[in-house]
Amino acid sequence: MAGGIRNFYQVPILEIWKTRGRSKEIINYPVIIWGHLLYVCISQAKGAKEPMIVVSNVELEDAIGLYRRRCEIETLFGCLKTRGFRMEDTHITAPEKIEKLLFVLAIAFCWSYKLGVIKDAEKAIGRKAHGRLSKSLFRLGLHWLRSVVLSVEKKINECRKILKSLTNYRLAC
Repeated sequence: MAGGIRNFYQVPILEIWKTRGRSKEIINYPVIIWGHLLYVCISQAKGAKEPMIVVSNVELEDAIGLYRRRCEIETLFGCLKTRGFRMEDTHITAPEKIEKLLFVLAIAFCWSYKLGVIKDAEKAIGRKAHGRLSKSLFRLGLHWLRSVVLSVEKKINECRKILKSLTNYRLAC
């Protein structure tokens, strides 16, 4: 094919990776898949077993970085749903109510995450064998927030600390 474009059936993507030297990134390598011009980006993080492959229909400056951002968004929605706030249990279907709920939950997510960062600074979260945190910063903060809110009378000092995290101003209590 002209211009260095290879047909997917002629050259498997991982063959491109192998011939280029696995230590280098491949960015916007043009291929044709099922008659469509696509761009392949391949990168392998240190210690990763397999490379990350992202295919796009447009040339992107940082397709791998954009894909990683997508993973962050997936993590957010996981926290809003099954791993945290259980948003789907509300059974809300009205769009304007869903919008308001998402607004409140996004603030609660950020607050929980920030509290997790504070708790992690006080006592570092342990790591699993693969290097990831044994508990997410969000989960750590959510547990703290939940425990304080459910027993605010007993934990008034912690309640002040949690509320103080929302602002830089001192609370006059």
